[in-house]
Amino acid sequence: MKKMIKKCWLIALVTACLLISQQAGATTIWETTGIMTGTEGDTYSFVANQEPLLYEVTLADLEIVDPFEFLYASITTATESVVSLLPGKATFPVELGTTYFVNVFGDTGGEFFSTYGINVSTSPDSTNAPVPEPATMLLFGTGLAGLAGYRRRRGMKK
Repeated sequence: MKKMIKKCWLIALVTACLLISQQAGATTIWETTGIMTGTEGDTYSFVANQEPLLYEVTLADLEIVDPFEFLYASITTATESVVSLLPGKATFPVELGTTYFVNVFGDTGGEFFSTYGINVSTSPDSTNAPVPEPATMLLFGTGLAGLAGYRRRRGMKK
């Protein structure tokens, strides 16, 4: 009986490990650094080609000596604005296969230059979590059935 309990716990532990290992973290889709002088704008593009369908963009002022007086970024498609942000992070929904444009604008005070960084990644907080594969669910169900069978046999002996 004790061996049966150990087997059931082992099956439950393996199933839990498999389910935890399927949770995906953030994956970088696109990133760049750029140098801006005076007041100007830079435009970049990337294609949304990975799930989940929720991306996160980070805009960073990388210059410590001559920081931006103003730094701004927007992400657009060919037809609409998706998200706008000052330095920091923002999350936005995407449609797979769509080309997105990242527009960066800043004012470094004229003669000086500053460096900025942009990172676009899948959002680790996405509600589109991966679905466990059927084999994992079968393994989990087998463990539960084993526990139920053990309990039933134990109840019959009393």
